[in-house]
Amino acid sequence: MDDADSLRAWIARAEDQVQHLAEAAEKAQRDLIEGRRQLMLLYERLAAVTNAPVPVSGQGMARARSTRERVQSDAEAILKEHGVPMHINQLLAEFVRRGLPLPGRGTPTNIVVHLTASDRFSRKGRGTYGLAEWDRPSHSASPPSPTSSGEMADAATDRATGLPGRQARGS
Repeated sequence: MDDADSLRAWIARAEDQVQHLAEAAEKAQRDLIEGRRQLMLLYERLAAVTNAPVPVSGQGMARARSTRERVQSDAEAILKEHGVPMHINQLLAEFVRRGLPLPGRGTPTNIVVHLTASDRFSRKGRGTYGLAEWDRPSHSASPPSPTSSGEMADAATDRATGLPGRQARGS
């Protein structure tokens, strides 16, 4: 086998593994829903037997964080640790380095979609994001100044519209 054939074989095995894991995750999600339903029925039965309201414990009933909440929380932690705005490719690399789950297909764009949906983040330049709290005068880190022609064009567009790139799209 040459390198391409070896890679194709590895890809096929990885795809099979991902498919198997996705099926297992779906089954686990169904089992979790059924377990929560049974738990609620037991609480209701206890309330009927005791003829008194029964407080429902949060254990077992907690809602899992959404992908958006998880990505935003992870990105916020990374940015706070670094203390300066980061290019989206650096953020993606940090997600991978830390073993954090990547949203969607795992591209930088998938992370950007989640960052731009929150007012906790702001676009500092082309492909560069930081925490919105850093926009306040009290934060010592200043956003990087545009250096490439693309970044200058983005900055000019932002100035012309009076809005940062993210907000210009109606976010």
